[in-house]
Amino acid sequence: MLRQTERMAAGVIVKDFTAVGDVVNTAARLQACAAAGEIVMSEAVYERVRERHPALPPSRFDVKGKADQVAGRILAIDKQDAP
Repeated sequence: MLRQTERMAAGVIVKDFTAVGDVVNTAARLQACAAAGEIVMSEAVYERVRERHPALPPSRFDVKGKADQVAGRILAIDKQDAP
């Protein structure tokens, strides 16, 4: 479950659960920057998981729809931990 510190809306729209808002779009676009075996997350999300999941130093990402680069972290997935 992805949780951010900004506002978003979630609910049932035409029988499907949907989450919408800028924070949801930004999270999806950050994740699109990930290579195979990586998760890209915002700094806000990283602050919540950093004790359990060390990541690389902060990076800046060009994401569609944002004039400025977005700060984030790359978390490498250990293939042994993958489902």
